[in-house]
Amino acid sequence: MQRFDDSVAYPVKSFTIKDNGVGFTDSNYASFSIADSRRKVDIGGKGVGRFLWLKAFDMAEVDSTFRDENDQWKHRHFEFRLTPTGIENASLENSEEEIRSTVVKLLNLRPAFQKYVPRSAQAIANRIVEHCLEHFVLGLAPQMTLIDNETAEKIDIGELYRAGVKAQAQSKLVEVGGHKFNLHNLRVRLTQDNAHRLYFCANKRAVVSEKLDGHVANIMGSLRDEEGKAFFYAGYVSGEYLDEMVNTERTGFALPAEDSIFGELTWQNLVNQSAMCASEFLDPYTRVVKQSKEERIRNFVQNKAPHYRPLLKHKTAVLDAIPPNLSDQKLSWNCTD
Repeated sequence: MQRFDDSVAYPVKSFTIKDNGVGFTDSNYASFSIADSRRKVDIGGKGVGRFLWLKAFDMAEVDSTFRDENDQWKHRHFEFRLTPTGIENASLENSEEEIRSTVVKLLNLRPAFQKYVPRSAQAIANRIVEHCLEHFVLGLAPQMTLIDNETAEKIDIGELYRAGVKAQAQSKLVEVGGHKFNLHNLRVRLTQDNAHRLYFCANKRAVVSEKLDGHVANIMGSLRDEEGKAFFYAGYVSGEYLDEMVNTERTGFALPAEDSIFGELTWQNLVNQSAMCASEFLDPYTRVVKQSKEERIRNFVQNKAPHYRPLLKHKTAVLDAIPPNLSDQKLSWNCTD
């Protein structure tokens, strides 16, 4: 886990999130009040996010103005605390204001977490883009503005994505088995597991991901861009055929895993072709890794394992399959294989 940017003097202690969504209507409030709610399972909700609030913060305070099922404007207030009931000081009143608005205050970030939260607004904004990357790529992200109350700095999160990520992205049409797919190639600073991945999407939602390890040669750990900054690859594959073939649970696609006698498009074919296109996009960055690796292998063979010289002369293609950064012992095993 990365620590904060200590160039800013004071750690972040609280967050305020405001939106104009449907709000804490009776049904949404009832769902919030149930520990194992599955209300949003169809869009990936697991029903545990609000409990993480109380793991990191002392409490949450919620104010929500909404229109109820009788078309009446209401205002709901409650506090979410680590108590036997969880919800405290709840109230529901008629509202004089007729504007949908929900404000959630996450108060008093615990010291154990403060040291891992970025201090600057810019760093926090970058983290939001990284965390919500899928939503930006697939056109699902709402308009978001980050405001630092101490400095009055305002950052348009959507503009940050467009300038910092989308501007460097590359889209490509991929044709597999007679079907056309769009592949969005992106370079990102961080991912959830710091891995290079392909994401296969349906109806503007990522459904399945595949690591590029084993699919793209000379890719291990982060890569370096033209400025020497580390990045990871994220590729998003979408298309009408994937929309049609996604299962009802949105956990996979109804595609044959491997080649079939009927000549159908298979999952493995789609992954391999998408990875090939990703490899082309990444070639300027993996080429450096490849050159460094091959130079090390030549030195290793020249100085420590001369019996592998025929491999360098007659089977140079084998070198691509050897991962970079191997120990001499593992390098010897790979050469033998």
